[in-house]
Amino acid sequence: MSLEDYINISFDDTLSRSHKGRQLRIAKNFWLEYFGLRKLNGVHNHTIREDLDEFHEYITELDEISSYAVKKQDEKNPAACIWRKGVLIGKIWDSRRRGYKELKYM
Repeated sequence: MSLEDYINISFDDTLSRSHKGRQLRIAKNFWLEYFGLRKLNGVHNHTIREDLDEFHEYITELDEISSYAVKKQDEKNPAACIWRKGVLIGKIWDSRRRGYKELKYM
């Protein structure tokens, strides 16, 4: 891992433009509750520069033991998309991965 490695969490891209404010609040509450991200370092995103592999392990556990739907892919970005009842909670982008393949919620 180099100093440039990071994970970026984006949670401003929702499916519904008419309820974007409500969905954005749901996403922000999720990141506050599960990760303690009170002060975001972006308007609708947050960048993590430490414990990147542990973060991926936590996302895997979240998929297995919670009611959140986590769509993951190896070697591509976004590395994961987290959904709850049709609301996109966040897209996980890993700087160590290349390429882009959109994940669709089903």
